[in-house]
Amino acid sequence: MSIDRTKHPFVAALVRRPILLATLFTTLLVIGLIAWSRIPIQMMPDGIVDPGLQVFVTNPGGSALENEERVARVLEEELRTLPSVKSIQSQSRADDVGLFVEFESTLDMNFAKAEVRDRIERARPKLPDTVQEVGIFSWSQSDLPIMFFALKHPGDSPRTDFLVENVIQRHLEAVDGVGKVDAWGLLEDSLRILLDEDKVRAANLDLGALIRRLRSDNFSLSLGEVEDGGRRLLLRADMRFRLY
Repeated sequence: MSIDRTKHPFVAALVRRPILLATLFTTLLVIGLIAWSRIPIQMMPDGIVDPGLQVFVTNPGGSALENEERVARVLEEELRTLPSVKSIQSQSRADDVGLFVEFESTLDMNFAKAEVRDRIERARPKLPDTVQEVGIFSWSQSDLPIMFFALKHPGDSPRTDFLVENVIQRHLEAVDGVGKVDAWGLLEDSLRILLDEDKVRAANLDLGALIRRLRSDNFSLSLGEVEDGGRRLLLRADMRFRLY
């Protein structure tokens, strides 16, 4: 079969050089085998989309302008000292503030999250006393779940939550290839302290001092850094709890 060189000059050039064609085919085959063996199975491989962190701050009673000046700007000043930060965006509303921090794709997000927590704790003394919660949410396109399913159980008891969190979730996490399992709808454990008014008066107990003592034990303290095997780890004592 003859090839019209005027219509297909590139194909004709390859046919005249069989050694070059075989070399290109072998090179592509080797590259494909290397990629198949080393690239992990991910919906969105790391490095395509830059990862980020979202910081949520609740400040009940604060106006949008007050939250921007006294909360958002304070946190932005601390977060801008982080390495590998590409951009910081903030949105201030009445009662809350949201910040989005975007990092370089090569940064270890576990270390970035620890650094963000450290900067937030540094900024806490500068924030208004009315600030209640500061939450951090990390995300990446590779974290998109590949499966959702619901568990229906008659009744609602602590036993059900225990089975889901400590039995079902742990068994799913032990499956080969599973990186993370999230469970929603579980009831969080809480401790309620009920006081007997008569005994409180008889013991001459100062409830204000008791509440202040509980608040003083509610803290998060940075303990410094440790280097192990080329890794830098941030240590923190987290003794925070909620008072209702």
